[in-house]
Amino acid sequence: METVMNAPERVLNQHLHAAQPAVRTTPVDGPIAWERDTLGEGDGMIPLDADSRRELDRVVDVIRHNPLPTAMLVPGDFELAACRAMMARVRKVLDDGVGFVIIDRLPMDEYSIDSRARSSTPRSSKRSRPWNAR
Repeated sequence: METVMNAPERVLNQHLHAAQPAVRTTPVDGPIAWERDTLGEGDGMIPLDADSRRELDRVVDVIRHNPLPTAMLVPGDFELAACRAMMARVRKVLDDGVGFVIIDRLPMDEYSIDSRARSSTPRSSKRSRPWNAR
């Protein structure tokens, strides 16, 4: 008699049904297949422009003066047009470029640890989970 499994059990037991995990059989090519000698000096670097900096400064200022729990912060609470444009460039580099990004000139020393963690929520939720939510 076959055992009936609920959805979580099926997901956890999928390895029992798969013959082999999917493994890439073709070479990786394109910009993401970089080596030290092929990586340009500015590859993966996204400069923080003045408009994005002002927006981030405003977010940190609001958080400092109105300390809400991080879970209550959502991107729609802040006007972040310049940051959205910058994150679109980040997405392009991650998806179609070298596969990593360094946001150059992000003023981490000027923000407290709590402000940095909480201000990353609206920004990083546009791309992936914020680092402090893991």
